[in-house]
Amino acid sequence: MKYNQMDLRTKEGKIRFASLVTRRQYAVAKVILSDWLEKNPHDETKKFKTSINDFYGRVWQVLDAAELKDLAIEKGKIQGMNIFSDGNDKLKFLNYSTFPIVTCPGAGACKSFCYSLNSLRYPGAFSRWLINTILEQEAPELIAEAFRYNLNRPLYKKEIEEKGFITFRLYNDGDFPNIETLNFWMELLKEHPEVKAYGYSKSWGLFIKFVEQFGESAIPESYKLNLSSGANGGQELLRKKISSFGFVRGAFIGVPLPKKKNATKINKEEKRYIHKVAKKQGFEKVFICGGLCNSCTKIGHACGLPEFDKYAIVTPIH
Repeated sequence: MKYNQMDLRTKEGKIRFASLVTRRQYAVAKVILSDWLEKNPHDETKKFKTSINDFYGRVWQVLDAAELKDLAIEKGKIQGMNIFSDGNDKLKFLNYSTFPIVTCPGAGACKSFCYSLNSLRYPGAFSRWLINTILEQEAPELIAEAFRYNLNRPLYKKEIEEKGFITFRLYNDGDFPNIETLNFWMELLKEHPEVKAYGYSKSWGLFIKFVEQFGESAIPESYKLNLSSGANGGQELLRKKISSFGFVRGAFIGVPLPKKKNATKINKEEKRYIHKVAKKQGFEKVFICGGLCNSCTKIGHACGLPEFDKYAIVTPIH
C-alpha cells in the first residue's frame, strides 16, 4: 500500500499508520496526516468543537515536536490530551495505554480477537495511543512527569487515604515493546511503592531477558503480571519459564463462546462451559472474570491480587 493511499477510516489503514510511528517515520506520517486534514476540514457547523480533524491535528503537532525533539507536557497533558486515564465504567482506576498490535512483539492469534481494536473507531483513543507511543519512544521522562502529577491529584491522594495504595493498570492497551521501555516502567514503579500495578502481557521473552540482565528483584513487589492468551509460538515456548517467576500472577485466557458475549452478560450455563474449557486446557484453578474490573472480589480485582496466584482467570472472547 502506498502512503498516499493509506485510508485512515479503516482499521487496516490506522494500524499501518501506527506502524510508521513505531518505526519513527514521523515525516511520512506528517505528510499523510496533512493530506487527510486538507481533504477533511473541520465542519464549523458541528455542535462539538472536538472533531476527528481536531484530534488528528494534535497528533500532527506531536509528530512535529518529536521530529524537532521539542516535546513538552503541561499538567499531565500533551496538546490538551491526558497521557493517563482515570478509567471508565468498566475500568475504574488509573491506567495507561499505547497503540495495540504494533507495540506487541509477542502477539500471535490475539491479533484476530484483540478487544482494543474495537476502540479504533474512536478518534480520541486512536490519537492518544499514537501520542503515548511517541512519548515512550522519544521522551519517557515526560511520561514519568505525568505519572507523578497524577499521583498528586486529589483523586489519588484520597485513594491512598482510603485504601493505603493506588491501583494502576499498566497497558490497558498495547504492551512492552522492548527491554528499554520495560526497564523504564519497572524503575518508575520502584520509585512509587504506594502504587499497586498490574497488567497483561505477551512480551514474555523481554521479561526473561530483563530478569537475566538485572535480576528478578528489579521487578517491584508491587507489580503483578498476567500472561494473556494469544501469544505467538515463540512466546508460548517460554510459558513454563516465565511462569516460574514470583511477579507472575498466572494466566489470563480468553475462551470463545458460540456467540460473542460481554463478560458481564454471560449466564450460568455459559460460565460452566468456560470453566470446563479452561480445565481441559490443563488449568487446575479457574476463576471467571466478571467483566467489571475491581468488582470481582471483596478485596479487589483478582488480576492484581497475590491471593489469585497460579489461577487461570478466564473471560469470554468479546
